[in-house]
Amino acid sequence: RNNLDVHSATAAEVFGVDLSDVTTDQRRSAKAINFGLIYGMSAFGLAKQIGVDRKQSQAYIDRYFARYPGVLEYMERTRTQAAEQSYVETNFGRRLYLPEINARNPALR
Repeated sequence: RNNLDVHSATAAEVFGVDLSDVTTDQRRSAKAINFGLIYGMSAFGLAKQIGVDRKQSQAYIDRYFARYPGVLEYMERTRTQAAEQSYVETNFGRRLYLPEINARNPALR
């Protein structure tokens, strides 16, 4: 709230700078991190997206989840639920069915 920009706040955390010192490029990278991670982007994919090597992108991911551990816990719970029940449920109770979630072929998952 308080007019806080979540992408700038993430940039400050991930890049280790003061909020007031976040650059446009850092904010853009943080936005890719915020959205990429919740949609399952890997360190490799993030590296390509923001133009860094995989090792550096993994460091950003590690810092992100260290700062926001609840996000990782939620994602893990959701993956477990999906694998066990073949569906996930939104916060509003809507079920999203994932019949191929346990398929041997990763492309179908």
